[in-house]
Amino acid sequence: MTTYRKVSVSIPTDLLVLARSSQLQAPAEPLSSFFARLLREALDARDRQADQEYPPTAEEEALGAAWLRASTQDLDDD
Repeated sequence: MTTYRKVSVSIPTDLLVLARSSQLQAPAEPLSSFFARLLREALDARDRQADQEYPPTAEEEALGAAWLRASTQDLDDD
């Protein structure tokens, strides 16, 4: 089970104006969605770099596939 905790963060107004003026954040996009998207993009970039530097072994690929099958079965059971 995953536990989430709400965290409050202060963001300088200049940073928000810069994000909107550079069209990184759409005017109607909530800040929480914007930061979630930035975090997701950063994590994806980190994972891609790690995969290039250290490609997964056959065993890791098999374990990942087994985990994915098990997690989709859990979703089907719900």
